[in-house]
Amino acid sequence: MCNFFSLCSDGQGSYYYFNFHDRYLAGDAAKWEVDSHASIAAKFNKDEDRLNKYEYNPKTGKFSVDQINACHDDREAVEKFVRALDFQQIDPFRAGLGWPEGLNKITGSLDLQGIGITSLPEGLSVGGSLYLRGTGITSLPKGLSVGGSLDLEGTGITSLPKGLSVGGDLYLRGTGITSLPEGLSVGGSLYLWDTGITSLPEGLSVGGFLYLRGTGIKKSSVPKHLKNKAIF
Repeated sequence: MCNFFSLCSDGQGSYYYFNFHDRYLAGDAAKWEVDSHASIAAKFNKDEDRLNKYEYNPKTGKFSVDQINACHDDREAVEKFVRALDFQQIDPFRAGLGWPEGLNKITGSLDLQGIGITSLPEGLSVGGSLYLRGTGITSLPKGLSVGGSLDLEGTGITSLPKGLSVGGDLYLRGTGITSLPEGLSVGGSLYLWDTGITSLPEGLSVGGFLYLRGTGIKKSSVPKHLKNKAIF
């Protein structure tokens, strides 16, 4: 699994990676391209199996080798090149540039943990997971769709929008949420630990487990179809 920044090399001094303009497509097909080695190879019309693959996390400063294929690189030279990149031009979110206008479709996952972003656009669709832990987000937009997991732990969120559908896990621990919307659908597990929620709504669907420790919900009030999933 790729970290925040992925880079490929042909072993002959050429490096391939996404900058902001490579990853962001505007207009009706607006989306945020997945930062993966496979996507980079496809973008530059290269054979992925003939490229060396590296990963770098600007937040932690960790540089790592993901895979070395038939060609070889000077690792120190590659690392020096990566550390010299201007990441303000590569990731607008971490550069404090706000949300790019027109961006409402993200094909993969989006990790915004610890970033000072405070709002998301209406109708946002995230194909993978959306990580918002440690952000200034206090509300979620109408029409939000998340194909993977949605992590809201420790945010200022106090309510969820009607019609919210989360394909993976939903993490609400440590939020100010006191109730859930009717018809909420969670494909994975629902983590309600240490929230002020005292009851479960009608039509709640949970594919995984339902974690209720530290809530005001009583075992006797858990709907029949969720009793075998509830963990206190």
